[in-house]
Amino acid sequence: MAYHSYMKTTKELTPAEKAIAAAMAYLFNAAKEKHETTQEDVALAVGKSLKQIQRIKGGKSSKVSTLTEVAAYFGFTYENMLALGRWILDGKAPEEWKPSLLEESNVSPGPSILRKVPLISFIQAGDWSGDEEFEPEELITCTSNVGPKAFALRVKGPSMEPEFIEGDYIIIDPDKQWESGDYVVAKNGEEEATFKRYYKDGDKHFLKPLNVDWGKPKDMTGHNWRIVGRVMEKVKRY
Repeated sequence: MAYHSYMKTTKELTPAEKAIAAAMAYLFNAAKEKHETTQEDVALAVGKSLKQIQRIKGGKSSKVSTLTEVAAYFGFTYENMLALGRWILDGKAPEEWKPSLLEESNVSPGPSILRKVPLISFIQAGDWSGDEEFEPEELITCTSNVGPKAFALRVKGPSMEPEFIEGDYIIIDPDKQWESGDYVVAKNGEEEATFKRYYKDGDKHFLKPLNVDWGKPKDMTGHNWRIVGRVMEKVKRY
């Protein structure tokens, strides 16, 4: 398949813009087919407007810094994305392209995943669906492979010390399956969600604080509770 046929070409596009458009068209379509990722998901993740993302995908000129952020979302450097686009425009299959084919660059590849998720409150987390329309307090950058419903919380209190201290950020993905021993955010009938470690012992379910001075594991068996999502990452700021 000629992947460059996806892009919207115009006579005004420079060679670099054509390459960016070809790479973006391929990456957006691949993400949509594999993970049902939408342009709105990418816009939210990188903190840009949907209009900006649509312009980039259409090959319209944009700042290199913005293109770099979008490229990083897909696990690429700006230079890698240019090289991929040129490869596609040469009529070659994008699946066969490898970063090693790129000329030497002084830019090191970033993490395989880089995106931003909304910071919400523990009250919001209790009823989180991922479809809410609101202006988040802040967007937190993470490197975990999380889905479009992922969100961030700011740790409160000492219950999860010493691993998590007040002020740390945690990234939660409601779509990731959890197992006994995982850190989770759960709704236990209270107005707010709670952050604890989940354990299963036979048919019994427990939520356990890490801080030994905070009390014993709480037996949730038979109670009205549910796990909101699995904690995927801790983000610490200094």
